[in-house]
Amino acid sequence: MKKLRSSKFFACKALESLFCFLDGANDVVNHEGEIKTIKSVVLRNDLGRVSRLRVDVCDNPVMIVSVDPITSHYKRKVTKVEVFSGFYYDGQGNPTDKTREVLNALLDGLSFRDILPEGVRVFIGQIEGDDKNICRLRHKDQYVILHEDYCNIISITPHADELIIQETDPSLSYQADEVRLYALQEH
Repeated sequence: MKKLRSSKFFACKALESLFCFLDGANDVVNHEGEIKTIKSVVLRNDLGRVSRLRVDVCDNPVMIVSVDPITSHYKRKVTKVEVFSGFYYDGQGNPTDKTREVLNALLDGLSFRDILPEGVRVFIGQIEGDDKNICRLRHKDQYVILHEDYCNIISITPHADELIIQETDPSLSYQADEVRLYALQEH
């Protein structure tokens, strides 16, 4: 039986917003007034249909969950998950503890809802042959680096049994401001 791991306050608030969105709410429970750290925004396409949920930590995007805007009512069909570095880093260029905490809760929630495979996590560890601790999004033996100098965005195709990486573009790390602006777009 699948269980949700996180019991930390900010992670739970982000997860609550994600579940409201996945269950068809057009306005998610947003704790922006209570907690300025976490903000969730429901985005609409040009026709006014619900198309995405963006979760921010300290006003920086950490995840966008895209859904089919045609069937955007109860039990929304997720079409893409974009994981962002949060654009706020620790001294080694890795996403902050709070960003990783929220990302792991959201990834865990997507797994709980059978949108991603169980065990997809963001963590810091050493890569074989390198002394540097690097943040990675990982599932089993597959991983993608999520780091200021490597990659700021990872696009994932929803699949309950395997991690399917759509694209990562390490060159985007040099254009972090442009990636952040893309993520903050309302359409």
